Amino acid sequence: MTYGVTSKDADVYAEKVKASIWETEILVKTPVGRLEIIVPLIGEFNVRNVLAAVAVGLARGIKLVNIVAGIEAVDVIPGRSELVEEGQPFPVIVDSASTPQQLSKLIDEVKEAGARKTILVMGCKGSSDAAERAAIGNMLHFKRSFYRHEHDINERIIHVTRRIIASALLEEIR
Repeated sequence: MTYGVTSKDADVYAEKVKASIWETEILVKTPVGRLEIIVPLIGEFNVRNVLAAVAVGLARGIKLVNIVAGIEAVDVIPGRSELVEEGQPFPVIVDSASTPQQLSKLIDEVKEAGARKTILVMGCKGSSDAAERAAIGNMLHFKRSFYRHEHDINERIIHVTRRIIASALLEEIR
C-alpha cells in the first residue's frame, strides 16, 4: 500500500487539502473510496502522517469509517504544531522545530494557513550545531521576535546567544 500527498500513482493520496490556523481538511482518495478527514493539526508533515495512517488502516483491513474516527480522535501531538487554546483571541502554535529547515517550513505553513501577523518565540539548545545558529538567527527578522535559550551546561549561554543575535542583525541590515 503506497501513499503520497500529491502523487496520483499512490494507492492513497490527498485530492484536496484545505488548511487554516485551526485545522486541516483533507479529501483522501483510496482504492475503496474517498474520505474526508478534519484534524486540528497543521503542516504538510501532518498531512503525510494522516495519509500514512489511512494506508496502514487499509492494509490492516480496518473499515473506512473507523479509520476516519481514529484519526479524527487525535486532538494534539505535544510540541508538534500544537495549537494552544486558552481563550485568547489569536492562535498560538508550539512546535519543536529544531533545524533551520524545520523552522522555515513551519513559518511558511503558518503564513499559508492564514496568519496575518506572526510573532516568533524560539529557543535554541546550547548543544545544537553552531552553524545552524546563524541560519536560525536569519529567521528572526519578524517585526517581533523573542529568543529564549535552553540552558546547556556544556556551552556558555553568551556564545550561543551572540551567534544568533549577530545573524539576526545581519539579516536586518540586508
